[in-house]
Amino acid sequence: MHSLISKWISENHKHWDELLPAVTFAYRTTVQEATGLTPFYMLFGREARIPADLVYGDPLAADPPADDFVSSRQTQMRKAYALAREHLGRAAQRRKANYDLRSRPHTFEVGSRVWCLLPRRRPNRYPKWQSLYEGPFRVTKQMGPVTYEIQKSGHSNSKPWVLHVDKLKTCPDDTPEFAGNPPTPRTDITDNKASQRPKRNTRRPARYS
Repeated sequence: MHSLISKWISENHKHWDELLPAVTFAYRTTVQEATGLTPFYMLFGREARIPADLVYGDPLAADPPADDFVSSRQTQMRKAYALAREHLGRAAQRRKANYDLRSRPHTFEVGSRVWCLLPRRRPNRYPKWQSLYEGPFRVTKQMGPVTYEIQKSGHSNSKPWVLHVDKLKTCPDDTPEFAGNPPTPRTDITDNKASQRPKRNTRRPARYS
């Protein structure tokens, strides 16, 4: 069904809004991997009624009394949230295990110099050749096991930052004080003939000759 909807939308972009109710209903009645329940059941304490239920009737013989219904719904909601918390806990453990496979512990001494990850776009610069690190910064304090306070190296009046250790990497000792970005390959050299792109030989069309 999903593939048919995607194909229909790709061929008729002007009618995508007509499919929103069906798509949202399909999402709300689909069991989620993390919680093990449907979003509709999480919100209302019961599964959604589909058109077949309107034709053939509710599977239940009769609706329970008001008091019993309220009590039953509260019990269902408590079970739903307890089950969701259990599944979310397992999902968090899986994500932690996957993260730990690629993560390596790293510590920085107070007073050491580091580069700081600052992924921001700059005008007239191609992102592929742009360094995402700036600095050097100096570590002024270790706030916790994985958080550090840093300050611009050589600028004692600058405002300190508190960052996660994943955003820091060691800076060589021979780097000048606050050099800006780490050294990256030069792409703006124009005086070196070897680095210039060879000029194309173009011919004018025959009608202009």
